[in-house]
Amino acid sequence: MINNYPLVSILIPLYNAEEYFSETMESLLAQIYKNIEIIIVDDGSTDTSLKIARDYEKLHKHIKVYVQENSGAQVARNKAFEMSKGEYIQYFDADDIMHQDKISSQIEALKQYDFQDDVVATGKWMRFFNSIENATFKNQIINKSYNNKFLFLKESWENIEYIIGQSWLISKALHLKIGNWNESLVRNQDGEFFARVAYAANKIIFVQSSIVYYRKGISSSITSKKSYNAIRSQLNSYHLYANLVKEDLDKYSLHKAVASLYSVVYSDYYPLDKQLKKEVLELIKELGYDEPVIAFKPSSRWIVRLFGVDTGLYLRGLKTRLVTMLNSFRKNRD
Repeated sequence: MINNYPLVSILIPLYNAEEYFSETMESLLAQIYKNIEIIIVDDGSTDTSLKIARDYEKLHKHIKVYVQENSGAQVARNKAFEMSKGEYIQYFDADDIMHQDKISSQIEALKQYDFQDDVVATGKWMRFFNSIENATFKNQIINKSYNNKFLFLKESWENIEYIIGQSWLISKALHLKIGNWNESLVRNQDGEFFARVAYAANKIIFVQSSIVYYRKGISSSITSKKSYNAIRSQLNSYHLYANLVKEDLDKYSLHKAVASLYSVVYSDYYPLDKQLKKEVLELIKELGYDEPVIAFKPSSRWIVRLFGVDTGLYLRGLKTRLVTMLNSFRKNRD
């Protein structure tokens, strides 16, 4: 029986994050909500990350550190979950920052629903580069609570909006229901996992005062890579999204939502190689659309109408490259 203060397990995959990890840990130790355990799984770090983790473990009884050979963040997360004892699960990354009210505000929100297993909490997340003092918040359509999980998925996918994994707080019981992280994916692993979380949920509570600071600008991140394997992994993750709601497409009008996901691959990695382009277009057409569902700015829509999506994407890419070159020139001149 969960009491008024359930144990929350904060699970962290750790790999070569020595530059940021102490700041992350201090933000976790500063949580107002104290009934927590912190489980760190080092994924074969080659810098001082493991030493930093061990130092924290020596100082705090509620911190446990485990080590594995380099196998990837999903494997580390699965191992951390296996070792967890909490009634609630909080995944976190080793370079991000947690506001001190993050967990306490979500626990209070979940308490109003008697800690039902299928009620999950989300919150605000803000991007930052060097300091959270300069963090920026993007107001999204999905920054609200949902009693209908299908509406959440629809609005999220159609608008290409998402809530980062670090913002969610979920019950262990729900986690056990949906299974582990998919260890075969090298990209969009968190999107695929939390799509399953949302699908299994009965209510999704958005907690305004729950804030996570998400560090950007780390070039080694998998999200910064655009290899063929990364593209294929992202496409595979969207196959899993589609399979998740395949029985619900007609009932909840999710055709455009899934087509929008496939269109992300077409847009973000334009131009695709011939075979991959054909594959993505076929998937989009199966959902009832003759071309990718991509939101262009009003100034570009007439070009797309006259010359097609490919021309629009080419010109958009050209503009981005020119702006980047101009900004680089200005920076060097200054």
